[in-house]
Amino acid sequence: MAEVDLKTKLKAAPVITEIRAAEEKGVFIKWKKVPLAEKYDIKRSIYPDGEFVHIDWANGTEFTDETAERDTTYWYKVIAWKRMEAKKTSKKASTLKVVAVSDIPCAEKPSVFCKNASIHLSWVASEGCRYYIYRRNDFFSRPVYIGESDGNSFVDDKAVSGQVYHYCLQTVKKGEDKELHGNFTNELTCAFIDTAEIISAKKSWGRAVIDVRVTAGADGYIFERSEAKDGQFTEVGRTEDITGVTFEEKLPSRLKTYYYRVKAYKKSGSEEFFGDYSAVKGVR
Repeated sequence: MAEVDLKTKLKAAPVITEIRAAEEKGVFIKWKKVPLAEKYDIKRSIYPDGEFVHIDWANGTEFTDETAERDTTYWYKVIAWKRMEAKKTSKKASTLKVVAVSDIPCAEKPSVFCKNASIHLSWVASEGCRYYIYRRNDFFSRPVYIGESDGNSFVDDKAVSGQVYHYCLQTVKKGEDKELHGNFTNELTCAFIDTAEIISAKKSWGRAVIDVRVTAGADGYIFERSEAKDGQFTEVGRTEDITGVTFEEKLPSRLKTYYYRVKAYKKSGSEEFFGDYSAVKGVR
């Protein structure tokens, strides 16, 4: 049997860049071109963990699924395809994308932040709507339903320190004979970090020495100082030593008491997510 030329294999999967309800009918999908791909297999499911059924082939990088029914949520994936031998192919599948074929509006102005050992989501709600909240731990896993709200907020108190999460919300209305699903919001990214804890704060030879307990999943720590316990704090240093956290600095004056606090942070791409401040400790 002839050997397969690895250079002819597909090296990338399609990246879906746009998915929405089409202006007239169905669902419009657009993706990035995959080098060497001969055509694309469009598959669809009504459940993220369900069976994905072949809908059609596409030669370009756009497709409109005109068979999609109104007020229904669909999950799509696009598979790049290339023939290699008479009985062999090279295939690469995109990650899943979801869309609802509905006129029900998305939740407006969604936001997310970490506070009080939980991740908080908020949005502008519409009258008569409820909202389903979905979460995934990375860009490759499938969104999982974690709760719902009749109002304009939701608290995820099951988050784990140091884990980055991606959230999206779906608007839902009750119809005459079924539940009507609206579109999903864009994803919101947030990380939960436990509150930092100062183990000890002391003076040694004119220097402040601050020891901090390691916070699970933290990528670094920010130290701040003030001349009053309830005064204005200023950042005086950072450290990314996550195995043993100690901060030292020369005290501006040996005759004053200085106060310190610290917070841990987590990185995700170009973003940083912060935990709550530690209790304030004084160095006399």
